[in-house]
Amino acid sequence: KYKMSLKYVSAYALCSIKNPSPSKDDVAKIVKLGGAFDQADLDAFWATMDGKSFADAVAAGQSKLVSVGGGGAAPAAADGAAPAAAGGAAPKPAAKKPKTPSESEGEMMDLF
Repeated sequence: KYKMSLKYVSAYALCSIKNPSPSKDDVAKIVKLGGAFDQADLDAFWATMDGKSFADAVAAGQSKLVSVGGGGAAPAAADGAAPAAAGGAAPKPAAKKPKTPSESEGEMMDLF
């Protein structure tokens, strides 16, 4: 199975902004600006596009992602506590120890 590099996809997307059906040479010019270019990789990418527009390729990819699922994971809470599960109680945060000034902090205070 071919492992596609995103630089060819990105270059194709950039080209398709101006021209809905960019040429292989247009895509190659953009990729070459970034340095490393491999004609075999471009040819393999071009074969997967097979005359599709960028919008069609994105739509096909989105439909594949829907079948995988994955839903929307909620971001972690700022204090590190996880939100309560459905019907469960939220975990209690650990008790915080009171801060005591260390010897070095006391010495710094004596300087001023």
